Amino acid sequence: IGTPPPAVEALILVAMTFVFVGAARFMLKTLERMARQEGRLSVRWQ
Repeated sequence: IGTPPPAVEALILVAMTFVFVGAARFMLKTLERMARQEGRLSVRWQ
């Protein structure tokens, strides 16, 4: 079946970038919210 053309591979990479960045932002916000609720969020460099 072979590999897709370079343009298709580039589109796949762009789509994966948006998915992974979105997932990372969601996870970081969730972890920060959970840490605040549990009182484990520490503030550094004051």
